[in-house]
Amino acid sequence: MSWCAAFAAQARACAGLGSPFTVRLLQGFADHGMPEGAVARRITDWPGNICSAALLAEADARATPQPPLARFGMEADGAAPGAGLTLTLWPGGTPQPMDRFDFHGCWIDWQPPAQGESR
Repeated sequence: MSWCAAFAAQARACAGLGSPFTVRLLQGFADHGMPEGAVARRITDWPGNICSAALLAEADARATPQPPLARFGMEADGAAPGAGLTLTLWPGGTPQPMDRFDFHGCWIDWQPPAQGESR
């Protein structure tokens, strides 16, 4: 996936989340490029696939149990309130549910696991 296609895909995802400013910003980068500078060069010169799924797959292939690669995710999951918070560890890459989080960071419902439950 090219960086232009990655920005366009992210713009579509943000449109589904109701983020019009971010949609316009990302779609503008996809359609017209980015302002000159170090960040633009880093993105446009990225070797290989810039899509996050591809980057995570590459990192998974190199991950070891000590230390593992970790990713926190905050995703709309259809449950309320807020978003689901997950922790994914590699190698393996299986997301573990952690609790609920406000989309704007106003609150987190961080409950300890029940006795005998691991997270």
